[in-house]
Amino acid sequence: ETLNRGTLDQDPDDGTAISIERHACPAGTVELVGVEGGGHFAPSVLEPVSPAWEPLLGRQSHEIEAATESLAFFLDHPRVR
Repeated sequence: ETLNRGTLDQDPDDGTAISIERHACPAGTVELVGVEGGGHFAPSVLEPVSPAWEPLLGRQSHEIEAATESLAFFLDHPRVR
């Protein structure tokens, strides 16, 4: 069951947007985060890559900080043994 959907576009000049979908599951909620228009770089606000790489690897999204989002996920979902 889809709970909600949204799009984040804080930097309209980077040519990307972040799509977010939240779905209900037996264990709680699953969040799917997608990068629309992005290339093969981790999204980053703090660590932008040179635009010279874009023809080869595509655009870098400057909408979210991937490292921060990943850390938050793992802290919120500790491994159960």
